Amino acid sequence: MSIKDFLFPIVKRPSFNLLAFQGLTFISLLLASLMVVLENTIIFRYELWAVIEYCILYILLLGIPVLLYTLIVFVIKALLNRLTTLIYNKYLTIGNFIIFLILLNIAVFREYYGLPAETLASGVLFMVAIISIIAVYSIIGFSIIPLIITLITEQIRGTRIENLPYLDSKLKLTSVVFCAAFPIIFWSFIAIKLIYF
Repeated sequence: MSIKDFLFPIVKRPSFNLLAFQGLTFISLLLASLMVVLENTIIFRYELWAVIEYCILYILLLGIPVLLYTLIVFVIKALLNRLTTLIYNKYLTIGNFIIFLILLNIAVFREYYGLPAETLASGVLFMVAIISIIAVYSIIGFSIIPLIITLITEQIRGTRIENLPYLDSKLKLTSVVFCAAFPIIFWSFIAIKLIYF
């Protein structure tokens, strides 16, 4: 059995495409936060760790509505039978990235404006811990449960997505598989880190 024969039945599933879309949006959010860290530490000379702490805080804060947003977009696309255009929609991906970049920049700038770094850093990690708990419930509610429901539904109905734009390109197929696997690997790593360190 070739890799294509193994992957094609998986990537044609709506549940896989939901996971990949949420993964792609999450990657856009992380890339936007990386840009904000670089901008604020190199150009504006803010303290690196304070900026990183605030980016983590706002990634978690933004991540909660973003999960709901991706679920709503997925449901709308599914109802309109437009799931083939979900992941490789460059306007949607670029738009998401620009919106995240603007929101994170505003958030970090607002926190820094007129306040010393010591004042900013105090209490941030506590807020991250509190919001992390809410984020976990959001991941369960807006990602894991819908993923299981979609998986069960597609098994019952035998639903598959045909004519996906990334099936004929190894590079595109690899990038979609990466997008689907990335959040699982990322959050598993974070969970292991928190448990064992």
